[in-house]
Amino acid sequence: MQGAGAGRRGLSALTLDGCPGAFGGAAVEAMRGALALPGGALRQLSLQGVECAEEQRPAAAAALGGCPVLRKLALNGAALGDRGMEALAAGLRACAEAGADMESLDVSENGATAAGAAALLLCAALPARHVSLFGNSVGSEGGGAALAAELRAAAEACAADVAGRLSDLDLGGNGLDECVPPPPPPP
Repeated sequence: MQGAGAGRRGLSALTLDGCPGAFGGAAVEAMRGALALPGGALRQLSLQGVECAEEQRPAAAAALGGCPVLRKLALNGAALGDRGMEALAAGLRACAEAGADMESLDVSENGATAAGAAALLLCAALPARHVSLFGNSVGSEGGGAALAAELRAAAEACAADVAGRLSDLDLGGNGLDECVPPPPPPP
């Protein structure tokens, strides 16, 4: 006879969309502890529309980004801003070093500018294959051209493994009009 709980796999997906306390100090610490458990089973975490207070952004983003077992992370509408994106990038760096195999990262509509997007995309060995930065402010004040130049310079200098394993990047809704050449005039 097997012991109680033998063969249980644990929680593999958690959705806390719209839960206002999900980024509270105690909640972040509890989440960090749960995500760091050896043999953790949580593979998908969704915190869509859970706004993160400015003082909580770095700790929350670092905790979530530093979980190598997560395969899908949805933080769209969390109001991370550039500081939160930078903290998330640091956590993702740790994930990559731990052999993470993240499939999808959604950081849409977080108020990030080109600086936040660059921090995330230039993160050494970004572990995610699909990243959505939809609806941020990447194109504001010429940011799209600046982001393109930063990515190009980093790739040319081999200063970073630009975008790691990234195969799908969504930059829609960012006001990147200056990056798109106008259509040719009609004949």
